[in-house]
Amino acid sequence: MAELTEHAYYLLGSDELANWLDAQHATWWFVDGDPDLTAELDFPCPNDELAVALRERHQTLLVLDRTPDSLAHGERITSQNLERLANRENRYDNRNFVMQWQGSDIAWVLSEDREASESSGT
Repeated sequence: MAELTEHAYYLLGSDELANWLDAQHATWWFVDGDPDLTAELDFPCPNDELAVALRERHQTLLVLDRTPDSLAHGERITSQNLERLANRENRYDNRNFVMQWQGSDIAWVLSEDREASESSGT
């Protein structure tokens, strides 16, 4: 995918994403495409482990808005707005987000792993 700045996107602090993940009790997540997070954590991982790693970064994320005709162009959002940006168009109804660290040109995917969540029994 091209840089997210070529699409509709919002800005979200990594602390805000961590707060949102904290509220997603007993969920597991997968990251695909971010070399730093994938080197630091074993995926899939529980929400709390990923939240800790994100809090340590203190960086801003660009989050793709797939809403048709969206006029988003880098406005800052909070964790309360994140759920509506989830893409669930997949056979498992996982929440997927396309993200990119501000200043980076690498887009990556944050994906809920419902199968791992159910297997963990938490």
